[in-house]
Amino acid sequence: MPVLALVFSLCLAGCQDTFPHGLNEDLGFSSLVFVKRSPPKNAGSLVAQIDFRPGGNIVMLNPATPRGEVIELTDLEAGDVNGIDISPDGLSILSSIRTDLHDRFHIYRIEIESIVRGNPCFLPQGDVGPACTRLTFGPANDIEPFHLPDGRIAFLREDPAGQVDFQGRGRSRILYAVLPDGSGLERLDMGPGHVFGAAALKNGRLQLVRWTQREGSPVFQPLSIDPVGVLNFLLDGPRGQAVVPINPVQDNHGRLFAACVPFTGTWGSGTICQRDDLGGWTAILPNIPAGSGCSPDGRIRDPFPLADGRFIVSYANVPQGCLNIEDGDRGLVPDFAIAILNPDDGARLPLFNSPQASNLWPSPVVKRSLLDPGITLPPPPGGCGSEGILIEGYVVDADQVIIAEAARIRVIEGLSGQLAPWDMAIGGNLVGALCSLGSVHEAPVFDDGSFRFRAPNSVPLKIQVIDHYGAVLKTDPFWRGGPLCSTRKCSGCHAFASGETDLDQSLAALAIPVDFSDRAGQHSYDFRRDIQPILDSSCSTQDCHDSQTSAGAYVSLSGSLIGLDLSNSPSGRTNIAYQNLLMVDRLRNSQTGKIIEERRPYVVPGSAQQSRLAQRLGIPCRYDCSGLPAWASWALGQGQTHPEDQPGWTGTFSDEDRWKIVEWIDVGAPFLGRGATP
Repeated sequence: MPVLALVFSLCLAGCQDTFPHGLNEDLGFSSLVFVKRSPPKNAGSLVAQIDFRPGGNIVMLNPATPRGEVIELTDLEAGDVNGIDISPDGLSILSSIRTDLHDRFHIYRIEIESIVRGNPCFLPQGDVGPACTRLTFGPANDIEPFHLPDGRIAFLREDPAGQVDFQGRGRSRILYAVLPDGSGLERLDMGPGHVFGAAALKNGRLQLVRWTQREGSPVFQPLSIDPVGVLNFLLDGPRGQAVVPINPVQDNHGRLFAACVPFTGTWGSGTICQRDDLGGWTAILPNIPAGSGCSPDGRIRDPFPLADGRFIVSYANVPQGCLNIEDGDRGLVPDFAIAILNPDDGARLPLFNSPQASNLWPSPVVKRSLLDPGITLPPPPGGCGSEGILIEGYVVDADQVIIAEAARIRVIEGLSGQLAPWDMAIGGNLVGALCSLGSVHEAPVFDDGSFRFRAPNSVPLKIQVIDHYGAVLKTDPFWRGGPLCSTRKCSGCHAFASGETDLDQSLAALAIPVDFSDRAGQHSYDFRRDIQPILDSSCSTQDCHDSQTSAGAYVSLSGSLIGLDLSNSPSGRTNIAYQNLLMVDRLRNSQTGKIIEERRPYVVPGSAQQSRLAQRLGIPCRYDCSGLPAWASWALGQGQTHPEDQPGWTGTFSDEDRWKIVEWIDVGAPFLGRGATP
């Protein structure tokens, strides 16, 4: 028997309650699931550390009326819950659960019908019961899960072994996805900072907000992400909005609503906002403002639009009728309750309130479609079939002699529609990079030095040659191929396309045989041997970037005038030039030591394109389809390069010198050691 029918019939047999006006089968559901959670200690901020509040549980109100039966679904004694989502078929719940103090938040699936039949989610000893399945493991906090249209499960992860956020104070909150069985972990958003308020839209894309910082102030950018990875992310509204739209949801008319929450000071609550055609968010409630400050009519969290224009919400108030950071300072906490709210006049119909607990994330138990009619998802970029492109070449040195150490070819697939992001070691992963090799992600180098394989034609690829021990001998300096990706076009060398591209040109660029004959300095980098001589002859010269002059009118964030000393003076385990090129200029709070603002260094390991050194030098094309000279569009042009544009300069800085610097940066800018590692 379907869950909805089972739950509804149980109610009719034992309840004399009637549904509130409009809350009945005409709206498609009769039961409501939400989270009971201990109230927070203070108003906090959106980037506060993920907190553990013992006493959290998932409950179902059946029917969804003020006197409906409350069914405990998790029955945790010392656990906590941080986000839920109903499955598209209405039969199960995704949840983020932490069972005790010594655990972390992990993603679970709860079978509603199994719970109704009396099966537990957790056994008395703490083991997972027959009604629940654990999907994620490990030391990370996984929170706020939701279903994707392609069947995967998305969630936010705060990993103690992950990236430190740009303030240097904690781990970034990053958007990930797994398959329904918990396997196939994949990162969905490549940007820096933190992700907030992610939700799936009915056009197949994801809506989220990325938080970064500029000049010491938080900056929020709404984005639209393609979870399949075929297209880029898209900016989806003005940057730096005063409020943050959290967990947007669409109504039956395609309108997008969210709880618009101030960055700090309101317990993660705000008002109901609607997205306009330009990507802005406008408050729609007459008496509850969108910003911070005092709100006599309380605050709203987790709005869910009903078919008649009303909303199910988590509604909060405090004794003084105000909900802001000042209440937290006075020791007052909000009383979040579940209610039906009419946005026209603000009238609220209370459904449920549990004393000394916050009631959050109300979700009707209902069948739903994750895609609009007529919308189908594109195939993921890892698919090959007849569209796979043949790539072949030889691993030989400059004299066309086979390199005996070369054993295999490793192909790295870019993880997003952008140029491979600089904040990853190389910017990609191996899964799906090769066609027709099953679980094998490397192609052999044959006795004659040749290799051949097929790869997808719609993703950026990078090729590495590895030896018998798995060490990298050489890395292709380009990300090759992919419409709307890092396409090398004939007209612009490695000018990476950001709009529409000619697919034929993309495929032609991919099919060019890969030449690994130039191996100088690639097997193992020694900064002093390979890079410092270039700096000595062309940069660290008298009255330029030497130790006496340190040219460069650069004012640090602390107000000091900093030059760029590129001299070969020992300093610790490295030298002055290396330390200055990789120095990150940071401004810290003098009392707490927290990073307030920082700028990227002259050299960003793994990305020449993001490195100010390569941008300032100007980078010529190593090859060009048309045979015409071209320079990288992301750096200074041929007539503006440095230092040749300086009066009286007589150095010998060559194009090969430039490319050696580019390749050194792209493989991680090591001081001493191997080149690239995936």
